Amino acid sequence: MCFERIIFWDIDGTLMHCGNDGTKALNLAFAELFQIEDALTGVKVGSVMDYTLVNRVFAKHGISEDRLEEVKLRYIENLKRILSANHTKRVLPGVIELLDLVQQTGTAVNALLTSNFKVGAMAKLASVGLADYFEIGAFGDAPGEKWHSAEDCLAGLSSAWGRLIDGSDAVLIGDGGYDIECAKRIGMRSIAVATGWTAPDILQELNPDHYFSDLRNTERVRRILNI
Repeated sequence: MCFERIIFWDIDGTLMHCGNDGTKALNLAFAELFQIEDALTGVKVGSVMDYTLVNRVFAKHGISEDRLEEVKLRYIENLKRILSANHTKRVLPGVIELLDLVQQTGTAVNALLTSNFKVGAMAKLASVGLADYFEIGAFGDAPGEKWHSAEDCLAGLSSAWGRLIDGSDAVLIGDGGYDIECAKRIGMRSIAVATGWTAPDILQELNPDHYFSDLRNTERVRRILNI
């Protein structure tokens, strides 16, 4: 089945909050596998794909990149356990209503666009009951930036759907400057939402196409999404 529009969603700070569970799980993986405590300290964590983040830690500590899959396996084991014990994780306001609206259109589809490894992304979503909304996604499992992952996803959809799909067919909903930059680089419209870690004034200074303090105004967002 093909769709006219792709609604890309960031995860952390956009769809849901689970604190710093991902960082905890990755730090724990490095402690367990390599006896390195707080491995992510001093390594840029925000606005970077998980593949790049882990390889920066490898470079800092002289670890072979061949250990990536081993780290991912330990990371996801830790993450699932940490998420299960996190009783403050939550879906953010307005999210479920909008996900349902997109699903009901028949002309648009929900998709993920995240810096997370795919296994981590799906574990986070499953922990708050959102995983079943997403069959399409672009993740942080390969070298490059978020816009490269988005372009690869759109190219795959073009092949699967038998027509050219590009940024003009998509909207990105996200809570950070990385999301706004990603949208601009490939010609997507952006909806910035101030439910993450970026201050509202900074988000607005980055000139997203649309800005919301949160996604409670379902009708207004629906009109912007043209669904």
